[in-house]
Amino acid sequence: MDILLATWIWAQQDAQPAEGPSFLVSVLPIILLFIVLWFLLSWSERRRSREQAKLLGSLKKNDKVIFAGGLIGTIANIRDDDNEVIVKVDDNVRLRILKASIQQVVREEPTDRRQDAKQPS
Repeated sequence: MDILLATWIWAQQDAQPAEGPSFLVSVLPIILLFIVLWFLLSWSERRRSREQAKLLGSLKKNDKVIFAGGLIGTIANIRDDDNEVIVKVDDNVRLRILKASIQQVVREEPTDRRQDAKQPS
């Protein structure tokens, strides 16, 4: 019995309390997740702003455009110094609008392609 008691006491002395993972190890995945999400969001935003700048740089007279408010018109004049465009909305209606509000340029297909697409092969 003395051997059993001595073994038990010896085992208790060698046993150390179990430590959990360190603070850095437990927080590291969360930090990495935030870094990855920040990179993805900033990357897509930079790509979108590059595409918008490219779109605004390629504008020319008589382009049909759609604005942020849903207004559709044709560019009558481009003022590079003021970042404005003059848009023809109707026969006698012209508006001064900021270039930054242009969302997309409408490209119309030639009528030949539209007719070919409608006819079954």
